[in-house]
Order: sequence, then structure tokens, then C-alpha cells
Amino acid sequence: MSRSFGADIDSVINESHDSNIISRPGRDTLASLTYMLQKKRIDILLGYPSEHYYLAHSMGFEDELTQLSLTEAPALSVGYIGCTNNEQGKETAKLLDETLEKIAHTDAFHDVLVRWLPDNLQPILEKRLKDRNESAAH
Repeated sequence: MSRSFGADIDSVINESHDSNIISRPGRDTLASLTYMLQKKRIDILLGYPSEHYYLAHSMGFEDELTQLSLTEAPALSVGYIGCTNNEQGKETAKLLDETLEKIAHTDAFHDVLVRWLPDNLQPILEKRLKDRNESAAH
């Protein structure tokens, strides 16, 4: 609930009235659904690779998890920072933007991005980051 996976995938989810698509509110929905996936109680779980890998790793079954990229998914997901809409919030957002710009190309930042990303998906992220950096330079 309250998640976005890109315009194309979101439109499929939002326009589908199929009883096979289920969303469940709860304290840690992704963890419980990941557990249900491992127990074969559900067939597919839509989410971000690092989240699923981290959860599967912490539950001890990361070698049993198969992750596939959806061609409809955007190349890179964009994250957002929520701040209050006042002077302090604007100053905080500006400071965070400046800091992110400084660290986004460091090894430490890269290590954080791939820490919980499965090995088979790391080359895909590497290519997308390289393509993004090259297009930003032009």
C-alpha cells in the first residue's frame, strides 16, 4: 500500500480489479509477504530487489529467492526526502541535495546501494548508474 513502482506498473495495479492482486496493510507488510512467498502461500511479490534480498537474508533463505526485473519498471527508482514546507524544511532539503551531490559518486555511496542487492542484479545497477551519470554530464 502507498507504494509506487513507476507509472506503467502502477497503472496495471490501480486499474486491475482482479481478485488475485492483494494489498495488505500492516506493521511490516513486506516482511510478512516475503515470509509467505518463501512458504509458497503467494506466488509473486512486487517490490525492490534490495528490500527482498535483505529480508530473505535476515530470514535465512536468500538462496531460495528468485528475482526478476520487469521491463515496464523505470530504469532507476527515484527516492524522495520529506521535509516540512517552511524555511527550515527548505533549508534542510537544500542541504541534503548538496550533500547527496557530493557523495553520490563515492565508493561508500556505491557500497550502500549494492549492499543488499543480489549479485545477479548488481551489473544491471552498475550499467544504469553509468548511463545516468553519462547523460547527466551532457
